Amino acid sequence: MRVLAIDTATELMSLAFLDGKRRYLYTRDGGLRHAETLMPEILSIVGRAAADSGQPFDATSRRLALAPDLVVCTRGPGSFTGLRIGMATAKGIAAGADCPVISIPTLEAYAWHIRHLEGTIIPAVDAKKSRFYCRLLRQPGEGTEDLDADVSTILRLAAGSARIFLTGPDAAALQAAMAVAAQNPKPPVVVDPACRSGCGDALLSLGMERFEAGNVDDEEQGPVYVRESDAELGLRVQPPKRR
Repeated sequence: MRVLAIDTATELMSLAFLDGKRRYLYTRDGGLRHAETLMPEILSIVGRAAADSGQPFDATSRRLALAPDLVVCTRGPGSFTGLRIGMATAKGIAAGADCPVISIPTLEAYAWHIRHLEGTIIPAVDAKKSRFYCRLLRQPGEGTEDLDADVSTILRLAAGSARIFLTGPDAAALQAAMAVAAQNPKPPVVVDPACRSGCGDALLSLGMERFEAGNVDDEEQGPVYVRESDAELGLRVQPPKRR
């Protein structure tokens, strides 16, 4: 089975391609340039798989060398523009390959590789305005929903934990904010050293798990933002003037 995985929820871009038993991973940590770099990198990673399988591949072609049987992507929370780019690309590739799409909650994907640690796991994405998108995971299947929370709320929810593990692209920023808010935070806070290594491998595993259970996206599934955009808030607070 061939599976393509895409994450553009933050300034990190993670890609992965599964071709049978071979896994190809790519992560770029270089700012929000997904619109111009996503498709060239997808073509590159799939082209590597095609070359390894002995299939001819034209590097200048704008077509995938190997069609996926499943496309997996993050659904949010995260950057509004990044999520739209990732999901639109996933749906476009899936339509061309006539295969399903499975979208995975961003924070679930970021926490996947340390899910078995004992303590409270907090995957974090900087939501700006001194807030973080996060969820608190204490045991498999136990934790909060996705949150758009300030640091004091996160500290309150984590109170009583034996240890806190921070992961996700903005784990270090959350740790710094927690240290300022609590001076000497208890319980101990540990930052995952692989927090900015990308989540392509996690998306492959989570996507396959859902696929085998028959849980594929409906056609109407779109990004999940958690927070309204500034434009939406502005329209709600100050509706456009009638002419």
